[in-house]
Amino acid sequence: GRRTAKGSVSSLACPGSSGLSTLTNQYLLGQAGEQVTELMGSSTITWYHTNAFIGGKLLGTYDIPSGNSGVAALHFQLTDWLGSRRVQTDATGQIEETSQSLPNGDGLVLTSTGLPTSDDATEHHFTGKERDTESGNDYFGARYYASTMGRWMSPDPLPWLDWQHGDDDEKVRFRDYISNPQHFDMYAYVLNNPLRLTDPDGMTEQLNEKQVVQIIQNAEKTSSNPGQLAGNILNSLGKDVSVTGSVLSAALKDTKVNLDGPVGSLLAKADSITKSGNTVTITSKSDSTVPTEKGTLKLGSSISFNVGTVNGNVALTNIQNVGVKVKSYLPAVPIRSLELQPKGILITLAVGGPQFMAYPNQ
Repeated sequence: GRRTAKGSVSSLACPGSSGLSTLTNQYLLGQAGEQVTELMGSSTITWYHTNAFIGGKLLGTYDIPSGNSGVAALHFQLTDWLGSRRVQTDATGQIEETSQSLPNGDGLVLTSTGLPTSDDATEHHFTGKERDTESGNDYFGARYYASTMGRWMSPDPLPWLDWQHGDDDEKVRFRDYISNPQHFDMYAYVLNNPLRLTDPDGMTEQLNEKQVVQIIQNAEKTSSNPGQLAGNILNSLGKDVSVTGSVLSAALKDTKVNLDGPVGSLLAKADSITKSGNTVTITSKSDSTVPTEKGTLKLGSSISFNVGTVNGNVALTNIQNVGVKVKSYLPAVPIRSLELQPKGILITLAVGGPQFMAYPNQ
């Protein structure tokens, strides 16, 4: 389903007839589907530009500027927290171009500094997506986005409809998804919050790496231990947001933060983290586990909870999952809360409310 070429329609005709369209652009894609090289023309193919990506982010572009006497030039792209291009420099760091736009990506204004290498080297602009010159729409992968309206050009693919008929983990995801009424607008872009959220592929909104890095750095300022840091990170994500495990891992690597402790071990193995209101849902490919001195606290592959404070300690409360058990401690009994104390985890059972300590594995 990835776009590898586009053309112009010269006439309306039956499918399969000649002259229906003319090939104008072809794309060579990277492993993640990013546009690496763009080729122009139909009968005669010419190279247009090549983009360099690192970790899914646009780093630079190589092209032949019209004012550079036919000599190819390297450009570096600097982006804001959403991934939108704001400054383009040459290979020596001199500014060639700046760009400004409104919150939804519309009103794009490009300002050249007049260097011989100055040009709009690539069509990647709003949140790093390709903007088609023919329509002005942005290509996100699953669908096109119209910045002039702040709306998608086609409805939500609705993958979440199947979750209600799936397994227990998918039903939890379905419940969390529909709890936000903004998701019922099938054309709305990122819950109408374009200054905070992005959509990497046109399927669902989420925080990006730069935003998660800022959240982690702010949480570090008010955290005295790894358990509290993990809890503060979850609380600081905000409401009705989603973060992929790969984005969180990249952000932790960028900040050189090591999340030790029980909550940290949950986050380290997460495939996705979502917040619906104040409820956090962590989903992973396998059962989440918390190592302890006498065994393993085994949680499901999709668990939901609230993050709070009990006696000054970070606590996971209102835990909703299926089949929770601690080897060497108790059989499969639902757990009401986990209080992350400095020396261990105070576990409160949902049945009868008894408590006992599980000490971290040394």
